[in-house]
Amino acid sequence: MQLFSILSLLSSLMCSLTVLGSSASSYVKFPVQKFADIINIGTQDVSTVFKRNEVLNTTVINGIGVYVVKMEIGTPPQTVYLQLDTGSSDMIVNNADIAYCKSMSDGS
Repeated sequence: MQLFSILSLLSSLMCSLTVLGSSASSYVKFPVQKFADIINIGTQDVSTVFKRNEVLNTTVINGIGVYVVKMEIGTPPQTVYLQLDTGSSDMIVNNADIAYCKSMSDGS
């Protein structure tokens, strides 16, 4: 059992060194911007968005602002703004102008 653990550890270290060696010279970079208010990103048509039956009226307080990345997704590329969230592993794209979202809201 110890031999397996040692071999597993050595294998992990070798893989780590390979990854670190190859990625040290190249990295992913995005143009990050900070907005004081999410409304500054742009007005989007939300008339085609599915609505829930119940409405919750509440005040959202956020004095920090949001960080967004402007990027292109899909083929053909469609420009979207992604909100950075360090508390989640999910990526959510909210944009009523994306053709796929429009086709899904039409039921097709």
